[in-house]
Amino acid sequence: MNYLKCALVGLSQFFICSISEARVYDIFSFLGGGGVDVNELLGDKAVMDEPVIINGVSTSLHVGLIKVSIKDYLVKLRSLNPELRIRSSKNSVFYKEDLGGGRNKRHYLTQTSGKHPVVHFAMELPDKMPQEVSWPTDLPMPASAQVNSSISFSERGSSFASFSTMLTTGRAEQDAFHSLTGSGWQSTSLPSTTQQQLQSGGVFFKPSERKVLIVSFLETKDGSVTGSIYLKPLKK
Repeated sequence: MNYLKCALVGLSQFFICSISEARVYDIFSFLGGGGVDVNELLGDKAVMDEPVIINGVSTSLHVGLIKVSIKDYLVKLRSLNPELRIRSSKNSVFYKEDLGGGRNKRHYLTQTSGKHPVVHFAMELPDKMPQEVSWPTDLPMPASAQVNSSISFSERGSSFASFSTMLTTGRAEQDAFHSLTGSGWQSTSLPSTTQQQLQSGGVFFKPSERKVLIVSFLETKDGSVTGSIYLKPLKK
């Protein structure tokens, strides 16, 4: 379950990087498409390829696992595509491929620790995304949440949203816990008590609707807090 929560945090950061207008890249310049597909070369093993709707745009989401370190991946990517514009940190890589025709393929890779494989998210999207994002109607909305992105998995009936909040991590966790348990969700990761707060998020179950909800929070380097919510109906 911890691995799933880490993957959801990575998915949240992928959407934040994809939609953000920030231009924080390293020294490598961007001169257009071309180059070698490093993901195929390094043996990307697909765990999901599914049609999705992100912020109202229909596309397909790929999630794969690559058995190399994020450092080795970055070195290989730069050696094979020296003119590619890259955004990177010690545990993540983000870059875009220009596909032409006003579309691009966005890649976000993250590795939670040296014991875990690199998780690779990829999605084709238009160069210009819709500026207004609606919160999914089937997801409960945490207090003070400002939606960054939303995604619907039509085949499985699941929904995902990433958001930012002005609250601290601890306060955001407490508010989410109180709000969810107060509306019929049962916490499966901690005893059901309002005196305890979540540990970077939590897992909830709603018996009346047979749904599972996973909430995750992450504090960024600048002190801001981002969160993600994933809802999945259970099979009957």
